[in-house]
Amino acid sequence: MQQESKVSKEEASLFSLKLYVRAEGEVVLEYNHVPIDKLLETFNQVGHYDIETYENAHTIAAIVKHFISTAEKLNGEMAEIIRLT
Repeated sequence: MQQESKVSKEEASLFSLKLYVRAEGEVVLEYNHVPIDKLLETFNQVGHYDIETYENAHTIAAIVKHFISTAEKLNGEMAEIIRLT
């Protein structure tokens, strides 16, 4: 099994996804993310990033939003597969 990677002080985890099986056989999909408004607020608070001039802030937020919607869709599909089996 692969170990979880460590995040350095110069990095921030914006989105994480885990798929695991519990001892009783239940399959669990777990995802966590930074709230988008907090992400944009943080970019704005960091001295050298101005949200109006730092074009990547909105790009990064869009990527996180896409990951969230994909995880929600995957979670629903997984529940449907389990329900049908």
